[in-house]
Amino acid sequence: STKPLGPGIYLKLPSPFGEIARYPVDEVQEVVVGENEGSKEKEGRPEIVLWTKAHYAGKSMLVASEKSGADAREVPVSLLNVAIPIQVKIREDGLIDYAYKNRDPKVMLKSIGEKVTSKYFASVDFLKTMSVNRWKTVSDLKGLIQKAADEQKLGIEILSVNFHDAHPPVEKVSPAFQ
Repeated sequence: STKPLGPGIYLKLPSPFGEIARYPVDEVQEVVVGENEGSKEKEGRPEIVLWTKAHYAGKSMLVASEKSGADAREVPVSLLNVAIPIQVKIREDGLIDYAYKNRDPKVMLKSIGEKVTSKYFASVDFLKTMSVNRWKTVSDLKGLIQKAADEQKLGIEILSVNFHDAHPPVEKVSPAFQ
């Protein structure tokens, strides 16, 4: 196996025969699961964020819901808008995997994160996830995403998984909660 180069001066062949690729092994990188492509949080975000006012352009996830069963029309699922930032670092021993075994590891990590979170949220209770089980959700997701990233040989270490902007969809569901 090839060991990454340390600091120092190295000679290389002129282009197009030789190329040096640099990867930020010491930097923490972030991927946000649940964020629509091209969307960012609105600049000048208000101090008070209400579920009934649009403040983040994210995706809705299907979440299990404990229903009483009193009304036959009730469906045992709900929708949850969520943003899940994942902070990662390239492992020094995983640099070759990161650089050469995947075309775009960040895109791959986002895909893995979306798959894992979708599957996870379909098996947990909506209200508990938004309230008392947030810490458990974060812990579970970190382990599941790391396991899936290792299976795909991404060469990364998950440093943290956060759980932001968890609320019902703004348009139709949020007013019922208010």
